[in-house]
Amino acid sequence: MPVTPWKTCELPLPETSYCALISYLPLKHFRAIPKCFRFTYEIMSQLRSSPGLIGYSLDARPFARKFWTLSVWRDQKALMD
Repeated sequence: MPVTPWKTCELPLPETSYCALISYLPLKHFRAIPKCFRFTYEIMSQLRSSPGLIGYSLDARPFARKFWTLSVWRDQKALMD
């Protein structure tokens, strides 16, 4: 899975502050990759129906065992709910 294009869920308003979350998941073993992909797709489907989500993108480097996410939320409350 290469970088997924930015998925916009809610149009951002100009001159508005938002809450961004960046995550990094380094896997210790190659055998964890299939499970990571399965969880990634489950998370992506949950994100699409999450209130307050502005957008998200994912990056996967499976041969390097490294995965990243970026999501932007309306505010910290939306992120935590």
